[in-house]
Amino acid sequence: MNLIAAAIQMPARLPPGSSRLGAIEAMLAHAASMGARLAVLPEISACGYEVGRRSFRVAETVPGPLTETFLEMARRFEMAIVSGLIEREGNRRFNTAFIVDPTGFKGSYRKVHVSTIENAAWSRGKEPAIIATDLGRVALGTCADMVYADSWKGYRDSEIDLVAIGAAWPDFRGRFFPPTGRRFRSLHFRCVREIPEKISRALGVPVIFSNYTGTLCPAFPYLGIPFSVTLAGGSRVVQGVTLADDSFSRTGVIAAEIEIGTRHPNPDEWGGHWLPGANAWIRGQFHVGEALCRAAFSPAYHWRRLRTG
Repeated sequence: MNLIAAAIQMPARLPPGSSRLGAIEAMLAHAASMGARLAVLPEISACGYEVGRRSFRVAETVPGPLTETFLEMARRFEMAIVSGLIEREGNRRFNTAFIVDPTGFKGSYRKVHVSTIENAAWSRGKEPAIIATDLGRVALGTCADMVYADSWKGYRDSEIDLVAIGAAWPDFRGRFFPPTGRRFRSLHFRCVREIPEKISRALGVPVIFSNYTGTLCPAFPYLGIPFSVTLAGGSRVVQGVTLADDSFSRTGVIAAEIEIGTRHPNPDEWGGHWLPGANAWIRGQFHVGEALCRAAFSPAYHWRRLRTG
């Protein structure tokens, strides 16, 4: 079966007074006018990317009011929509992606590889998610999940038709933070250009990758000091190779026709190391850096959990 799939690339921060849901609705309407039957939005797009105290305040249940709002849009535009929000379960919070289509709420996935300062805001998910929709079986991943092979080995021997990834992937080139070398920051940026293609070839299915553009200003845990982060863009529709991308980091809809129902995995993609072009030192910075961030920032998250009861 062939269908048009769309990656929605939107600003991480909207102008003051703008309606996030209004902006999303307008871009989904544009995708529908292009014939899209599936649209993928960036990470936590439904409520905006939050890793500070507000992440505890804006969290809600899944399904809940926001998923219901997206279900109404799915029915209006006659498409499946992949979006995300901060999920509340008791006093825990999760970075959760969900899928709705015109027939209803279909399922959700909790981000497994919570990254860097996100460890001060969310618990980690525990398992992959394959969600059945009218269009086929959709495997979900979120942002940093891309760079860890274990995220995708869980889908390797499963029946899936496509992969949807929402992200808030930063561009550290030309910056002095994180305190890593220029080569690491360059490779980190290239991940949004190369990893979706690698996942597509490894699993043998289309990948729709949606990232933010513009800037974010999260607050540093413990200190509450905001800092500016540039987002890497790079949203794309991939089937082995890139079919359509955001070459100019524009805001808008990136759409292309994909074929689902046929799967041609490439076992060679699983050989060697998962990150293209990364030597042992670069890989170590990814893995050791993440472990250190988890140890450093998780206490802030658990303190917030205690305060929310």
